Amino acid sequence: MQTRKKAPPGTYTAKEPIKVAGMRIPQKVYRLHGFLKYYLLFFTLLFSFFLAAGILAIGWSLVTGRPGVWLVVIETAICASVIIAFAWLCYRVWSLRLEFSSDGVTLNYFFYCIHAPWENIVAFDKNARVPSANGSYGGFVYKEPALLYVPLRKGKEEQITVVQIPRLRARTNPDLIAYLSHYLPLLPEVFPEKELTTLLSAGTNKTGEN
Repeated sequence: MQTRKKAPPGTYTAKEPIKVAGMRIPQKVYRLHGFLKYYLLFFTLLFSFFLAAGILAIGWSLVTGRPGVWLVVIETAICASVIIAFAWLCYRVWSLRLEFSSDGVTLNYFFYCIHAPWENIVAFDKNARVPSANGSYGGFVYKEPALLYVPLRKGKEEQITVVQIPRLRARTNPDLIAYLSHYLPLLPEVFPEKELTTLLSAGTNKTGEN
C-alpha cells in the first residue's frame, strides 16, 4: 500500500480562495514590489550619507569653531527631527502591504490603513480610481461606508470597516477621504497588474458597468 508523504516542516500550503460577491480572492499577502524597495534603498543610503556629513560638520564646528550654544542646539534639533521623520517614513514604506485573509482585506499604505470584512464588500469597480496622481486599478465597493479615524486594531477585532488616517491628512485632502469612505483601492505599488484578471474575469465589475 502506498503511503502519502508528509510535507516537510515549514512548507507553505496554498489556502482555498475566498468567494466574495462573485469574486475568487486568493488568501495572500502582497508587499511593496522588489524594485521599489531597491529604489528606495538607494535614496535612503544617499540621504544617510548627506545626513552623516551634516552631523560631522556640527561636531567639527564644536571642536574648532566654538559656535554659540543656541546655534548648536538648533542644528542638533534639526538633525534629530530629520532622522526621526526619515526613520518613520522608512518604517511606513517597509510596512506597505495588502492582505487578503478569511477575516477580510487589510491595506497598510503610507498615511492611512484600512480594514474591511468581506461581509461589507459587494463588488469590485475598476473605474473607482483614487483621486490623486498615484491612481489605482480600481477599488472594492462597500455596502456600508467605512468609519473614519478608527484604529486598525479595532476594525479587526470588531470586524467593521475602518479607515485609520491622521485628521490633518484628511483636512488637506477631502477628496481622498470621500473616496476611502466608500472604496478600498488596489494600488500598483502592492498589487501586481497581472493578477487583476482574478477579479475582472469573474464578472465583478458591476458598479463600473452600471
